[in-house]
Amino acid sequence: MDCREFQYTAACRNDLTQDERLDFESHLADCADCYTRSSDAYLDCLVRCAVLSEPIDSAPLKARALHAIASQARFSPRNWLNWTLVPVAALSLMFAFLHHPRTPEPSVLTDAIEDHTQEVTQHLPLEWTDNQQSMRNQLSSWTGDPDISAKLAPHGYHLSRLR
Repeated sequence: MDCREFQYTAACRNDLTQDERLDFESHLADCADCYTRSSDAYLDCLVRCAVLSEPIDSAPLKARALHAIASQARFSPRNWLNWTLVPVAALSLMFAFLHHPRTPEPSVLTDAIEDHTQEVTQHLPLEWTDNQQSMRNQLSSWTGDPDISAKLAPHGYHLSRLR
């Protein structure tokens, strides 16, 4: 028997046959490392059994726990304040988010509908421009960035006309 087999056999020591028990005890007598491990495990078992066999007086612990629970259950202004402050804060935040003024962002769809209304319904032709300076000015007014056309050019966006 080697140390690995010994560790496996030690776990099921009570189920060993007579021959397996003799082999187990022979290895235990020859191997100091396994003997130390086995004696440590035996001492751990003895200490655990001794500690668990001691009667525990739980009355003082139970009295302290019941006293702590009873003292927390009493009504106090601080508890009342905590329980009302949280919902009031949540409701005020929800109210603030719901009634926050929203500025609608112009979308491509909105612009397309507006162009369609002006051209088709009202028969107002929108004029196309190919003047680079007026295109830069228009893009700058839409985006707020005067260099937007220069920033778009490296990415392959070159505007030839605009309306």
